[in-house]
Amino acid sequence: LFRQRDMINPDRLERMEKLLIIFSEPIRNSLHYERLHKKEQVLEKAGNEREQFIGFVQNINALTSEELIFEMINQEFMRWFKIDVCSVYMAIDGYMRIVSASCRDRRWVDVRNGWLEYLHNNPYPIEVSAGAVSLAYINDKPLYFPDTQLIKHLPMSEIDRGGIDTVVSSVRTFLYVPIRHEGKPIGVLGALTVEEVLELTDDDLSL
Repeated sequence: LFRQRDMINPDRLERMEKLLIIFSEPIRNSLHYERLHKKEQVLEKAGNEREQFIGFVQNINALTSEELIFEMINQEFMRWFKIDVCSVYMAIDGYMRIVSASCRDRRWVDVRNGWLEYLHNNPYPIEVSAGAVSLAYINDKPLYFPDTQLIKHLPMSEIDRGGIDTVVSSVRTFLYVPIRHEGKPIGVLGALTVEEVLELTDDDLSL
């Protein structure tokens, strides 16, 4: 409360305080209801996402073609996390070889094609010094670079540098997550965004 010309009468303030007591309980109840409603919305969203994930797993299990499986994995992760380009790398004959790449929007087709061609010609040796994909695979831990534009001037492996300089110079976020079978890494899921930074929480990375 405020007045522009003179002071508020203390007696009026006292009466206002008494009146506010009448409304305090409804206000408290309203805030409590709002918090409960938000929690209900979170639980409902989590339930819907769980159903979608179960459906995704069932569809994957029904497929027999590796190419279709990789494509479905890419499409689902792009839909969930708003990723622009998603790719799958598998450990084959001592190298991390890219076996699939997809884009969320036709604007990024050239980026997808360039990335796929570059990494077909420059597979990552399975060595720590080879680059980000190999490092995620060897350490069996996700690698997350929220904004590559802030670190692209720093030293990096020859393969990583070549990809950024020649194919995805405007890339924002890079993410590499190990793909495991029976608790051991067998490949890596790679993701990147071209225009916007992808903000991920620890829960997102765990998922």
